[in-house]
Amino acid sequence: MFRFLIFFSMVLSLFAEKIEITSQKFIADETKLTTKFYGDVLVKKGDDILKSKEVIVKFNKKRKPLSYEAKSNVTFKIRVDSKNTYQGRANKLIYKPVTKEYKLIGDVSITEINSKKRIFAKEITLSEKSGKAEVLGDKSEPVKFIFELEDVK
Repeated sequence: MFRFLIFFSMVLSLFAEKIEITSQKFIADETKLTTKFYGDVLVKKGDDILKSKEVIVKFNKKRKPLSYEAKSNVTFKIRVDSKNTYQGRANKLIYKPVTKEYKLIGDVSITEINSKKRIFAKEITLSEKSGKAEVLGDKSEPVKFIFELEDVK
């Protein structure tokens, strides 16, 4: 038990920015270098908020976080840069802190809060570093982009 508590406290202390995770249950596995949170999971990091039924945090051997994977009923509000904040939903969200990249998978819906632009897709990748987004659809579920055209004067 003592080793587990040391492992968990080391895990939480590794985040450069304060991260707060609440859930109904969590399991840490030192051999697999993972921590799993279950049941009404809420993750807060600065202005970013993530809600889900399950979140898995994977670490490297130096116990630095490699990825956060949220599954089932995922909703989020994330700030990608100083100008753009997005909120939405997906079946799965994967965040990789090293590359600062978000991957949203399955029944994705995103709204850019400032402009009210909306995107619906099968998969969206957002990069905090470059500010770029890649949006994927297919024949059965094409990408849908909704926005208002402003008058140019």
